[in-house]
Amino acid sequence: MENMEVIITEIKKIFEDNKNFKEKIEIYESNLKDLINMNEELKYKNNELEIKVKDLEEKNNSKSSKLIWENTQNIIKEKDIEINKLKKDILYYERQNLIKFKENIEVKEVKDVKEVVEKKPKKSKKSKIIINKQNDIDDLEKDLLTIN
Repeated sequence: MENMEVIITEIKKIFEDNKNFKEKIEIYESNLKDLINMNEELKYKNNELEIKVKDLEEKNNSKSSKLIWENTQNIIKEKDIEINKLKKDILYYERQNLIKFKENIEVKEVKDVKEVVEKKPKKSKKSKIIINKQNDIDDLEKDLLTIN
């Protein structure tokens, strides 16, 4: 009988252990289900966030492109203004040099004309050329004054 009681206690012990394991397994299964559900929710939220990030990236790219385009246009306008100013400066300096060059030629021609006039009493063609060149210089000076 003693043997029987030992066996019965052993069986009771095994039964109790079995019951405890079953409860633990149920808890683990419940936790596993919860984890699976949370994992699915996180996947769904992750997909939503990825979509939002893509949308934001597209908006950012379009804004960046627009800003780059506007900046490029502004830079082009500024450079055009600089180019126009430089063109005017070049024209101004070219005309100044032309005037100086013509003045030098005139002075030389005037000396030549004086020598010719002293030798010949008639008017020469050179004096007419000097008069015409003087008119050209006056026109150039007027142009220069209008530019500035």
